[in-house]
Amino acid sequence: MPLKCRYCSFSNVKRLVLWQHCKLCHAHHGPEVPCLAQDGCPHRFKSYTSFKSHYSRIHNKDADKECADGCKIQCIKCNMIVVGLETFLTHLRRHVSSHEYVSFQLLSAKKGKYSDRIRRELAAFEENKVT
Repeated sequence: MPLKCRYCSFSNVKRLVLWQHCKLCHAHHGPEVPCLAQDGCPHRFKSYTSFKSHYSRIHNKDADKECADGCKIQCIKCNMIVVGLETFLTHLRRHVSSHEYVSFQLLSAKKGKYSDRIRRELAAFEENKVT
């Protein structure tokens, strides 16, 4: 889905391209570029690096959720396969409340940082036995 410029009709699927467009074409709005998130975030940034850090911390939650909702995870304890991280965590809580040891196998998730994040969350859940 293309990201849209706040000041004109320009759009692009890459944040860096939109950032450069804003920096070059709309410098008259000030030296800082506004956050490129489509939710009207009021933050402004002097560098792309600081914007990127902000965006990944604050606005990438939807992308994380989308990936987490689509992954398939198998409970090693009872062999049940569920789709979605939240569904699986709910399932694991049943075992944990019975003081059972739980483990899991991530069967499918989109490649990249989101599947790594899911693995980390599940490992932390298993390690801490979060209820």
